[in-house]
Amino acid sequence: MSLFRGGGLYLDLDSVLSLKPLTGSKWQNFFVVRRNDRVEYETSTSNKVFHLLHGHHLIDMLILKLVEAGDELQAEPFATALDASLERICNFKDNGLLDPGNNQCVDVRLSEERDVFLQPLDTLFSKRSFSRLKENGGGVNEQSVKQLVKTVVDAQEAVLMTWDSIATILHRNKTFFESPGYISVTGKTLLSTLIAENCPLTAARETNFI
Repeated sequence: MSLFRGGGLYLDLDSVLSLKPLTGSKWQNFFVVRRNDRVEYETSTSNKVFHLLHGHHLIDMLILKLVEAGDELQAEPFATALDASLERICNFKDNGLLDPGNNQCVDVRLSEERDVFLQPLDTLFSKRSFSRLKENGGGVNEQSVKQLVKTVVDAQEAVLMTWDSIATILHRNKTFFESPGYISVTGKTLLSTLIAENCPLTAARETNFI
């Protein structure tokens, strides 16, 4: 919708949560690029988030490519449209975008996925983090966990996280978070803290979803 209004930020709220404000030139005219770890320099674009300023020449092309991709019943029409749009100015198809010297995108920033998306949430916390709370005389409670979440997130360069990454704490570290001494600090506590901080409208209506 932001494109049809003449430019702006596209953020797939079904899969992405913003944990800090997207401010600064880094977040203007940018696309997110995924690196293929198996094939050197092979990359693809992420269709979860991007930004184009009002009047950017890629806007009309992107909309047209999106229509074309929809007509051809592509499996992921948005991703197909992004790749097709970037191909013309970035030499996207023939060369990896992250290969030095191959990037021909002079008017858009190409950010690596790891610089935009936080690591899975459960990898950002450790048992030592909670131990330090007790060492400093604090208890493991909702308020201390809230401060811990803020400290960990603020220390990261990236500002976005996928809902899938957040959800991993509900099962992958379930045993740790519910072990003796941490009984009140479950994955649900961390998740609810993030939602309360970043999705206040949803949190205010939480009783409607229970």
